[in-house]
Amino acid sequence: MITSLPNLLLANEDNELQVQATICLKNFIRVATPTIIKNGFTAEILKVVARLIEVPKDKSFEAASLYAGNLIILTFNNLLEGVADLDILQKIVLKVFKSRTPSIIQSLVLVYSRIINNTGDEETFDFDRVKLAELVEFLASFSIENRMGLKILIDKWLLQQSLFRGKHTKTATFMALTKLFLLKDKKIENLLVIGFNPSHTNINSDVCAPLKILSTLIRCLDNECGGQKESSDSTNQNSMGEEPEE
Repeated sequence: MITSLPNLLLANEDNELQVQATICLKNFIRVATPTIIKNGFTAEILKVVARLIEVPKDKSFEAASLYAGNLIILTFNNLLEGVADLDILQKIVLKVFKSRTPSIIQSLVLVYSRIINNTGDEETFDFDRVKLAELVEFLASFSIENRMGLKILIDKWLLQQSLFRGKHTKTATFMALTKLFLLKDKKIENLLVIGFNPSHTNINSDVCAPLKILSTLIRCLDNECGGQKESSDSTNQNSMGEEPEE
């Protein structure tokens, strides 16, 4: 079945089938990495990855990439010995730039979050500044429609961060943004990003990237703490036999 899955993904354009086949392929990579490498199937899986991060002419086909980011993370970690393919990383930025669906952007931003967090201890703020600076340098080395890759990624990431779902994704992206902030790289320090957030109507003002990163972290963490407090209050009310307020 592993031999037919890539062909199915490459030849088919049905969104639901693509999503389910991607999930199946992810599970194969998890449990059969040695078999895939031994039989030379890695190249076929890389073709699938390239297909999923293409920008479709028909926007309705965008949903097929729902799990593209997860597949890429597994491919890098399990099949490429933890080495990120730079061509794929550049195409991810293009896909993020053209995508309008928060779940697709979340999936692809998570790839960069994992790479950033893997420059050091993923659960602490210790990180290799040289490796992270190299990633920033890479993102600054190419442009898409006259926009630097670094700006495209950070713009879209910060605009969509509050819409990300899932404890793991939130933790990984919070940690990665914090490391970018602490890096104090000149390319980020001097970068202007879109200042808009969903609570404002002014979308024309640009702000310094570090300020936007910090404000985004504070706002999202405040939302998380607020949600936990409401949940705790609701639990306490129920334990006392009271109905939670509507």
